[in-house]
Amino acid sequence: WADNCESMAPCNLTNPQAGSMPYLVSLNRPYINSNQAVYVSIRALPTLTFQGFMIQARDEKTGQAVGEFDIENKKIRVINCFGRPDSTAMHNDDLPKTELTARWAPEDDNDATITFYVTVAEKLNPLETFWTCQRTKTLKIIKHK
Repeated sequence: WADNCESMAPCNLTNPQAGSMPYLVSLNRPYINSNQAVYVSIRALPTLTFQGFMIQARDEKTGQAVGEFDIENKKIRVINCFGRPDSTAMHNDDLPKTELTARWAPEDDNDATITFYVTVAEKLNPLETFWTCQRTKTLKIIKHK
């Protein structure tokens, strides 16, 4: 997964699912000050679970991964994408999950519009059913004064 920072595809062997995924991705708030954090959650619909995920925050102007995920959360592994430390969060194990929440904070004190991109895999072995680059609603970042 970590080799595919741009496509966010877990592999090149299988195509992603078309259509809506059976997982809900949400932000705990629609805007933050640049000195605050936001929580991104993935929740499975009833009776479903997921094993793998990748989350990235991208600046709407540049398309680049920005900000940092909380490295203290033991349920996620934080990786570097596009030369930016801690810019992408992904699964740390292959256990079935019904929900996962990751804390993200901007790295700069600037106004910005961010969209989180999420890939979710139902199972990791065998890796057959996954959705790539699912977008959240935008997050507005307001420069802290």
